[in-house]
Amino acid sequence: MKPSISKLTHAGAAVFGLLLAFALLHRQEAHSGTAATDVPSGKPTRPGHRHGNGGSAEMKAATAARHAAPQKFRAGEYQKAWDAIADQSLPAQQRFYLQMELLRQWAEVDLEGALIAAFDTSWDGRNQGMGIQGLLQAFDQEFARRPTESWDIITSGRFGLGAALAKGKWAQSVVKENPLLVANHLRQIPYHTRRSLFPQVLAAIKEDPSKIGAFYDKLTELPQDNLFRDMVRDSIRELGARGSTDEIRSKFLESTSDAQRTILVHEFGKSLANSSADTIQAELTKLPEADRGRMLRSLAHHAETGGEHSPQLIAMIVKAGEYKEVVQQVNEHIRTYASTPEKQASLAAWAVNLPQMPDAAAVIHRSVSYYAMNDPQGARAWLDSVPASTWGRNTALAEYSQQMLWKHNNPEESAWALSQINDPKLKETATGWRGSWEKKNRKQ
Repeated sequence: MKPSISKLTHAGAAVFGLLLAFALLHRQEAHSGTAATDVPSGKPTRPGHRHGNGGSAEMKAATAARHAAPQKFRAGEYQKAWDAIADQSLPAQQRFYLQMELLRQWAEVDLEGALIAAFDTSWDGRNQGMGIQGLLQAFDQEFARRPTESWDIITSGRFGLGAALAKGKWAQSVVKENPLLVANHLRQIPYHTRRSLFPQVLAAIKEDPSKIGAFYDKLTELPQDNLFRDMVRDSIRELGARGSTDEIRSKFLESTSDAQRTILVHEFGKSLANSSADTIQAELTKLPEADRGRMLRSLAHHAETGGEHSPQLIAMIVKAGEYKEVVQQVNEHIRTYASTPEKQASLAAWAVNLPQMPDAAAVIHRSVSYYAMNDPQGARAWLDSVPASTWGRNTALAEYSQQMLWKHNNPEESAWALSQINDPKLKETATGWRGSWEKKNRKQ
């Protein structure tokens, strides 16, 4: 007959914790195909070997616990089981398994008590995924099932610094089914977790586009820092813009919130992502001049990378003086565009004819480099055909000189390029670059 928990003697109650512990351990070993542990000391017996009298109180207690495990016990009884596990000399993995199973069941009955126990423990393995980070996995199901209640418990102030860990685990558990709830608490989730969690938030929102508007509104509540700007950019890139370019522009001009305007700037760029340079230019003229640079930066992020209109977009960015703000994006546009060999010559020709303005030389260097790297003979013939009066030709020659040295190990072609530069200052600078290559080769 199964013992009644409510009728346990005082002495038996002290042993109760072991009952559930052994039941859980038995389940673990049944899954793994190993023999059950039969003795309270936690030491396994050999198959077929009986420890002492088969009718001992310890054996009967362990057997009873195995049958009783599926029951829901009172919170205090789970605490006894938790304390009992701590008193046993068990292998770290067995102990961790017992902890996990106990916490899962305990959390269904007393979520706060189970969390307190997990954070109060100081005797679990810490270097094999069996510390508090591992134990928090036991709460996945209850966090997801009761997200609001569990958040209130976590943020009650009871857990001190441990609350930060629990918040991160809570967010991981809840995000798939309740992305808006997670978004609502993003600013309270630790910074590093917030950044790593965000792609999961976006994936969940994408599954239900009806949530996009509410999600963008929640983003405006975040601190206006670099992470916020990254999140906004990534959100618009992944989820898209709300409405047409005209609608977005009207909202932008009417908005007085910096956070909302940041989102609308990116929506503006996304709405024009596949547009021609003429269309982009026409849309920009409908905006105050002070806002056009922001919109161009947005386009650098959202326009098709390396698309057919990339050179024209880059030219607008350089002309507006926004190159340094989006240099990485511009370089990626150039790299992707030049990844098509047939476009390398036309890209170089386009770049060398850019108007003389700040940052144009940097674009010429980057654009010419691919042609010189991959087709040095064609690049040489092309440079011969560029009129000496073209200001960008000197920069192109300087880049060609560099590529002849570092890519092709051809100092003669490099010397030819240097001899063609008719800007004394640039010629001196480019010759200095050659000195680095010569120094490196002397050491070899």
